Amino acid sequence: MTRIKSAVVSRVTCAEVCVELGLHRFLKLGKGLVGGAGSADTVPLSILAATLEAIIAGVYLDQGYEAP
Repeated sequence: MTRIKSAVVSRVTCAEVCVELGLHRFLKLGKGLVGGAGSADTVPLSILAATLEAIIAGVYLDQGYEAP
């Protein structure tokens, strides 16, 4: 269980999922972070991970969570 939790909350894992879903294309970044149109290579992992976490939190707050 600890390994599963570690993988789920990992910044690297969250960042990878963010890129796989193509969410990085919708980020508005400042001039210092822009490397190219739709490029995930120059976006810090922390920003990519935080993006995914924010979307998950937004869905949770909007829809709630029903345990089986």
